[in-house]
Amino acid sequence: MKLLLATTHVDSHGMRMSIEALEGAARQINGDTVPSMGVEHDVTIPPLGKFSEAFIHKLPDGEYGLFAIPNFYIEEDSTVVKLPNGEIGRMDVWRDKRPFVGMHKDVPEEIIFSYDLVNFESNTDSEKFSKTLKDHGPCKQQILVRKSLIPDPELIITLTKQGISTLIAYKFLNTFGKKVKEDLNNDLINLYSKIRNAMINYAKHCIPKNRPVTYLLVLPGVPSQEFVIKSLKPCVAIQAVSPEKISEALSESELFTSNFDTQKIQFIFCDDKQQWKFNYLVTNSGEVIGSKDAVQNREKAIKLMMSQKGKKM
Repeated sequence: MKLLLATTHVDSHGMRMSIEALEGAARQINGDTVPSMGVEHDVTIPPLGKFSEAFIHKLPDGEYGLFAIPNFYIEEDSTVVKLPNGEIGRMDVWRDKRPFVGMHKDVPEEIIFSYDLVNFESNTDSEKFSKTLKDHGPCKQQILVRKSLIPDPELIITLTKQGISTLIAYKFLNTFGKKVKEDLNNDLINLYSKIRNAMINYAKHCIPKNRPVTYLLVLPGVPSQEFVIKSLKPCVAIQAVSPEKISEALSESELFTSNFDTQKIQFIFCDDKQQWKFNYLVTNSGEVIGSKDAVQNREKAIKLMMSQKGKKM
């Protein structure tokens, strides 16, 4: 079975992929690392599988399409694993041992805010949001391109090496001298001022208003660490990424990364329990290890996706 991934047609956003872009995507799929298969741009859902054997065909109307062979996870090949936190999880494996493409491997020199322009009612709103980011100090802004009419609002915040070091150092704050504590507190204040401003103003300007916002705090590197909050209230996200809460999550992350050859690990914030919970991780040899909740959520998402496709047929 082959799937059509992209074409040179003009899409619903008025955008067109060039034949060169399709060729680049094919080379990536056929390369040493492989893109993951997700569900409706939901970053909290573990990968469904991998794409392989990508190729380009000319379509009947003269345009070109990028095709690839999907390799879905096979439940019979999956194994139950005991997680370092004492819970039971599941490991998905593939005969294709290539690792997934590392999305947040490189550490930027400036904090990065990434968002999708379709999540603003007008250019004026997106420009207002962009200005609020610039007003709070140096930063880089990246535009997300997600192939949905109006996807749920999502804000990705990627930290710098200094930002990561500041959060890690917070765990050992009491062991530092007075001067170091003062400098560290100043760094924390500056960092959280930028994060808080971005979260509040994104919630203010983004659409649709009735959908939860996905806030994704990324600590890039090897391994990369992701912290996801889904909420209608920016105050929940701000509390979730407080130094106290993140410090607890970083300690648990160390526990997992010392037990698995981790490429990426993700935690999700449980608002009812006011704590971070392990969601899933990806290993450097291409396995996916998910919590019980992550696996169940993926199965629900697949069933919903298939039922919606069935109604359209």
